[in-house]
Amino acid sequence: MASPDETAAAREALRRVTEAVQDDIAGRGPVARATREDYLSAARDAMRRLSEEGVPGMPADERSADALARDVYDAVGPGRLGPIEPLLAADAVTEIMVNGPDEVWAEVGGVIRRARVSYADDDAVRACISRIVVADGKLCDEAHPMCDCVLHRPGEACDQSRVNCVVPPIAVDHPLIDIRKFRKDVSSLDALVGYGTIDEMLAEYLRRLVAARMNVIITGGTGTGKTTLLNAMARCIPDTERIVTIEDTPELSIDKPQVVRMASRDANAEGRGEVTIRRLVKNALRQRPDRIIIGECRGEEAMEMLQAMSTGHDGSLSTVHANDPRDALSRLNVMVHYGSELSEDIVKQVIASAVDYIVALHRFPDGSRKVVEVTEVQGYAAGGDGGHGVITTAPIWRYHDDGQAGDGRQLGHFEPTGQVPGARARAKFDIAHVDVDPTWFGRGL
Repeated sequence: MASPDETAAAREALRRVTEAVQDDIAGRGPVARATREDYLSAARDAMRRLSEEGVPGMPADERSADALARDVYDAVGPGRLGPIEPLLAADAVTEIMVNGPDEVWAEVGGVIRRARVSYADDDAVRACISRIVVADGKLCDEAHPMCDCVLHRPGEACDQSRVNCVVPPIAVDHPLIDIRKFRKDVSSLDALVGYGTIDEMLAEYLRRLVAARMNVIITGGTGTGKTTLLNAMARCIPDTERIVTIEDTPELSIDKPQVVRMASRDANAEGRGEVTIRRLVKNALRQRPDRIIIGECRGEEAMEMLQAMSTGHDGSLSTVHANDPRDALSRLNVMVHYGSELSEDIVKQVIASAVDYIVALHRFPDGSRKVVEVTEVQGYAAGGDGGHGVITTAPIWRYHDDGQAGDGRQLGHFEPTGQVPGARARAKFDIAHVDVDPTWFGRGL
């Protein structure tokens, strides 16, 4: 491990060479035309020149010089994000969290670990944030201290990844970056079977829910894989159907012939130009959708989504942030009340009429994600003696937790609960001519 003096010298060398390269590249003309080799060549020239001038900290061998040249390119090259570049390129890393220049963390296999990389100072982190948000046409400064955006790096690692940036004074200690990497390798139900999120029988049942045009809500906590499962299920939609996707930050990548993508927009500095998810849902109804997919339902747009599900747009999909199916129903109830004055019982009837299934995910201590429950929404039961009614549900599939192996790996298996789909679900399967084998639902199969 390098001593503090060696670390300080290396940072100073990186700073001096980086400044020299920036001056060199700027003097050549438009920076956008400079190639990777132009940056690497300029870095080597700068190192030779600074070494001749007696500047301390310059690399003593060719290997160290090549490494420093790459660090310089990663720090200031077009679309480059500095020392986290190796993390962006590593397939095993799924999320990167910059808590400060010397505190970079990465999620590997579902487990968060401290990374052995760092930025020079807060200004270097701010420069990284600026490159990220400007590429997405947004701002992140004292006037706009928080920003959600998408990583735009055509031809580079993690293009389309979701990014959240926060700068002081909202971020108390240091500017913050969180990058949730876009992964192309888990975009199908078969891939999720390979990762152990579901098994083959459950994957087939989820496919048939999509084929039968069931309205499905996917729920779970932060980082449980809700959007990944949503994307995988959406890819089961027939090629002949028109799909409209609505998100706050574009994450879905549905490889289908006709996908119309829309994203909400925040208000500008003058407080104008805001386009909400609710407004986009209303607009989607005029776009002749066969399916409406909402990346995450989190506010008053819930009412429009439920109405769409109940009025000819069967087969719609969305996610809700909640711990389990009952919590998801409660959250939908609360969200509908954000934008309406309907009674408690009317709202519950709307939810019961619109939602067919809730698929719940959970992340376990070893970092693995599992579908832990598939619950059918079967209807609404009126309350007696003036009490409120309830939404009736039935768990159809569950994950059975068998504990942990000696190495910490999660052990368990998926199994039907013994409950069979209710009358409403069976009717949808029949209308869509989707066969569902009754023997699937026997406990222990």
